[in-house]
Amino acid sequence: MAAAAWAFFGFIVWSVPPKIGGFLVISNLFYFLLSGGIGLALTSGLLLYFISSFLQPMVRGVNPTSTLRRLLFQSLRRGLFFSLVIVGFITLKVFGLLNLLNAALVLGIVILAEIYFTSR
Repeated sequence: MAAAAWAFFGFIVWSVPPKIGGFLVISNLFYFLLSGGIGLALTSGLLLYFISSFLQPMVRGVNPTSTLRRLLFQSLRRGLFFSLVIVGFITLKVFGLLNLLNAALVLGIVILAEIYFTSR
């Protein structure tokens, strides 16, 4: 799935122009950010999962299926949040709204969402 998202992202980068007639086309920007965000979320989520599962201690005599499933969902959620931060920063930069306050607000919202989902 991540490979398909990256392939679609590459297709968008190589074949779809961001500007037509000197004006930014919002639909092309949306396709670019969506495909890049999905690819980044899945790739970073899987990377976090493999790193976390490698560092997880093995307990003999216990079936690790539920623990690994929970770890997969946590890793995918964190990958999604990481992707949302990057896509948010890029979107703010494209529209000329990226400054320290907006960056801190986007990062704060994502950190609060992660704290909320971790505490549940």
